[in-house]
Amino acid sequence: YQDAVASAVTAHGGHIANYIGDGIVVYFGWPVASENQAVQAARAGLAAMEKVSKLIIPNSNTKLAARAGIATGQVVVGDLEGEMSHQSAAISGEAPNRAARSPERAGSVQLAIDNTTKLLLRSTIELVNQGVHHLKGLDGEVQAFRVVDELSFDSHFDAASASHQRTPFVGRKSDDELIKARWSETLSGHGQAILLSGEAGIGKSRMVRHLLENVGDENKSVLRFQCAQNLVNSALHPVATALERAAQFDRTDNSDTKLDKLELAIKQTSRPKEQTLALLVSMMKLPFDQRYPALGMSPQRQIEDTLLTLLEQMLADSEDAPLLLVFEDLHWADPTTLDLLGRLIADLETRQVMLLV
Repeated sequence: YQDAVASAVTAHGGHIANYIGDGIVVYFGWPVASENQAVQAARAGLAAMEKVSKLIIPNSNTKLAARAGIATGQVVVGDLEGEMSHQSAAISGEAPNRAARSPERAGSVQLAIDNTTKLLLRSTIELVNQGVHHLKGLDGEVQAFRVVDELSFDSHFDAASASHQRTPFVGRKSDDELIKARWSETLSGHGQAILLSGEAGIGKSRMVRHLLENVGDENKSVLRFQCAQNLVNSALHPVATALERAAQFDRTDNSDTKLDKLELAIKQTSRPKEQTLALLVSMMKLPFDQRYPALGMSPQRQIEDTLLTLLEQMLADSEDAPLLLVFEDLHWADPTTLDLLGRLIADLETRQVMLLV
């Protein structure tokens, strides 16, 4: 149980502070801060609930169940030194108590959050209002929400701004015209690669959205890839996630259903379809048992063939319609994803493909 929760938490940037009986205390935002630590906490909670639900008590058919709470607030972090005790990186404040008490009102096998965390999540997570409660040991009333699932968005910007009215697009006319001119070159069969760079918050993602809304009504394909700070060591994660969206995976899908959807989503290329699928599901870490032939190749060869397969799939998309590929937050891309982009750029010259990073 502890291993299951720990693997889910650390995969989403959490810091395991303490094991207390059958409880686990986790920090997000310390010792490493992040711009989306509330979202990481919610994702970690959902992943932990899912992993725990698959555990079975030895010598029985009883499955484990767990509850968890997330609260946000100011705390003091430091080592507690006493005459008879010592605790490293202990926290003091009201938020830990809210996190510990909230699950009591959320029911079995559920993840609960407080109102402050809800505001930070914006529209990225599906929530159910659990009402206002008086929690033991806390003054006043606490609004509680049950976390249902993560909503699907193509980028962090889309997720963060989904519930907000956009301001007018101003001050980027020359940049906008330059990108549109490059898109026109793409339509004539001269592939383009564009690097859009600038300080955080200056409006790069907003400009990407403006481009997607204004590149014309012509038939085109758009593929968006989102790199993430806590996944810089996860090879090809932006590509795997984009494939999941393209195949319309759902959290409730079992392995066979996911494979069925993936088979419908991929393009036919010169490579045998079974080998293409075996390479892709291995990259996506999906179990496929005997459904596809074993790859039987060295790790280095498998990475090479996976990159070639991904390149084939992307370029096959461009044969049906002009293709716009958008990679966001490239400074957090893993080395294998960067290798894929380098190969793609080298093959753009005579393709109807524009790569915007």
